Amino acid sequence: MQALLDAGERHGMSAGSVFPAFGMAEVAIAGTFPNVGQGLRTDPVDLQTLEQERYAAPADPDAPGTRSFVVLGRPIPGLEIRVVDPATAEPLGRA
Repeated sequence: MQALLDAGERHGMSAGSVFPAFGMAEVAIAGTFPNVGQGLRTDPVDLQTLEQERYAAPADPDAPGTRSFVVLGRPIPGLEIRVVDPATAEPLGRA
């Protein structure tokens, strides 16, 4: 996504024009939406911690071993989303 924004900037593409969202058939059309005009936001995490401990520990975006994931916004009104451990069905992370 960042490469697209960088390339589009040369042609007048606004950074706020991207609208990263989450959707799937089970929720009809949309699961999450970002704020309109917010543009691309990322969440940099420590890749080693993510792979070994299955926890997205915050990291410096410029540090080696960091992976940035696109922030997909908040659940649409009236929808609750939980991320759970597939083995236990226990919620992961914070609500």
